[in-house]
Amino acid sequence: MRRGYAVRWILSAVFLAALAGGCGGGGDESPGAMTGEVITVDASTRSIELRGDAGERGVYLVDESTKLMSGSEVIEFQELANGTRVVVDAHLKKGRMVATYVEVVDE
Repeated sequence: MRRGYAVRWILSAVFLAALAGGCGGGGDESPGAMTGEVITVDASTRSIELRGDAGERGVYLVDESTKLMSGSEVIEFQELANGTRVVVDAHLKKGRMVATYVEVVDE
């Protein structure tokens, strides 16, 4: 009877870990947003590098699904420039930070 209890407990733990994303689950995470200044725009890889307010840095891939905004206007990737202040919302996908939303903000 003890052995059956242990097996049920282990299966329950594995099931709960899978629900919590501890067993793979696709590899996507949502680390949140970053506000900072664009310090690099790389057109060849369609990526931007930011320096955050606390000095942290982040590199974000800007793909075809990324929404780029300046106020209420949609902008193009080419309109992003060094020194532009932006807010980026991103998620981790296959080991790369992919921007889902980039908005130019006033200082």
